[in-house]
Amino acid sequence: MITAVGTETCSFLMNSVKKRLYPYENRSDPRLGTLLDARFKKEGFQNAGNAQQAALALEEELCSFKDYATKPNNEELPKENRSPFLFKFVEQKICDKVSNRRADAIVMLRQYMEQRNASHDTDPLQYWKINEHQLNALSRCALKFLSIPASSVESERIFSKAGAIITDRQSSLKAKHVNQIIFLNKNQWLEKYEH
Repeated sequence: MITAVGTETCSFLMNSVKKRLYPYENRSDPRLGTLLDARFKKEGFQNAGNAQQAALALEEELCSFKDYATKPNNEELPKENRSPFLFKFVEQKICDKVSNRRADAIVMLRQYMEQRNASHDTDPLQYWKINEHQLNALSRCALKFLSIPASSVESERIFSKAGAIITDRQSSLKAKHVNQIIFLNKNQWLEKYEH
């Protein structure tokens, strides 16, 4: 990169990568995956408008969880933890408080965004496993969107392997047996770690 040609080549490659990846910012799944990757968050977008759209889509996703909203605490407190008579009205107000999914989603999303980005060598799925209790609904969204394969290559390999197994000679194999053969073939690499 010291020479002018090296610098020009590097610049060309960087611009080509940006140009090639830019359309993915407009797709909902990669958009949410980028936002939920704690290494990038909104900084992973080339266009700030796409980052904002991703945040709104994630907010909607959080609101869609049926069991997400914080439930009011209507449990009876133990006698030693009960408030004195003067604070009974406050205790009752807290117990009667109705949860709002949208407000809870906004608060949780803001809490996540204001945290410092994870270091570049952090595994995003491990990050969400660690923060599962603190950011429960976001953790569920992260597992949903970060587990989407980036390409279809792996599934195409499996279809190709299935095509090699099911031939004219072996067309009467039961689906159960074909699944077992494909599974064993795909995971045979684990055998070397067994010993």
